Amino acid sequence: SHDSFFQGNLAAAEDALATIRSWLDDAGQRGGDLADCFGGVGLFALGLADRFDRVVTMDADESASRDARENARRHPLGGERVGVHQGEVHHLLADPTVRAALDWDEATVILDPPRAGLGKPVLAALAERRPQRLIYLSCDPATLARDAAALTAAGYELVRARPVAMVPQTAHLETLVQLNRQS
Repeated sequence: SHDSFFQGNLAAAEDALATIRSWLDDAGQRGGDLADCFGGVGLFALGLADRFDRVVTMDADESASRDARENARRHPLGGERVGVHQGEVHHLLADPTVRAALDWDEATVILDPPRAGLGKPVLAALAERRPQRLIYLSCDPATLARDAAALTAAGYELVRARPVAMVPQTAHLETLVQLNRQS
């Protein structure tokens, strides 16, 4: 809907999704669980639903969550594999229902936060859950650096990074990174 955020550059959004899919291929990821934090209308949750047994997407925005539910309803796998939760991500990560919905120890988590980044409550929740893999799309290098430093301090290793030109022919560049939990 017009009230929900969506990436304005569809080709770049498709490229980011294709990159994530290739990274999951490299990791041999088939099955398991996916948490899509700051999931908006379901771009990553639904675009990756065929890779995972269970998918949970969460977002604070009511309009985006409503659209994600509708998109999941229309998606061939969405209704059976994708659960949509509306609320602040750090509250949902602490919610017993959301926590029980996934095997966090083996989960992949997609993070696509607003410019302000993850924030301390989300970082703390991720450090507590310790999912296997984090894939983070950032629109701000400063908040990505801050959050990546906190995640590496919590036991994650930065595996790879790739720029994504969501707004071509400008200085704005988003960054897609993968962090894996260290043993």
